[in-house]
Amino acid sequence: MTASRLFPSTGLGSTVFAAGRSGVRDLTARPRLGLRGRGTPNWCAAAGLPFPAEINGIARAGSIRVARLGTYELLVLSDDGLPIAAPAEPVPEAFDGYRDETWAWFRFEGPAVANALATMTAVDLRPAAAPAGRVLQTRFAGLDVVLVIDRRDPDLAVDLFFDIASVDYLLGAISDRAPELLTAA
Repeated sequence: MTASRLFPSTGLGSTVFAAGRSGVRDLTARPRLGLRGRGTPNWCAAAGLPFPAEINGIARAGSIRVARLGTYELLVLSDDGLPIAAPAEPVPEAFDGYRDETWAWFRFEGPAVANALATMTAVDLRPAAAPAGRVLQTRFAGLDVVLVIDRRDPDLAVDLFFDIASVDYLLGAISDRAPELLTAA
């Protein structure tokens, strides 16, 4: 793994866009990393993190979520914004996926989110179809995205990961289809 780096972000900071309880936050500046390669289970073990049992599943260790995107592809997220500890020694066949550099991270949360997101994706986000702890790799407002489903009873919370070069496009799509999520606080 490479040392921590600083890359251009969305330029939005951690702004809360919506008034009240529903809205979208830009978490792009939070620590996260992507891993690929046959060594990812060993990397998790060396870092003291669980390796999710199934593809599109999530394992948690404290404030760290490990989302399994493929057989040997992971997205590791820091929910509290603290750095993610890497193993002391490099792990063979575990490679940086550069998700900190190439993906933006938006979080949608609150009671209005489920209906608003339904206007931007064909994915069924009802609790039975998309329970907490699931990863959905799909299309959202015309973009390829990864959705990490969370729930805060009774509300839906969704972490959305997408190409950082598409931030302005996505904000425009949200403004057109779900402007209530972008109302200034």
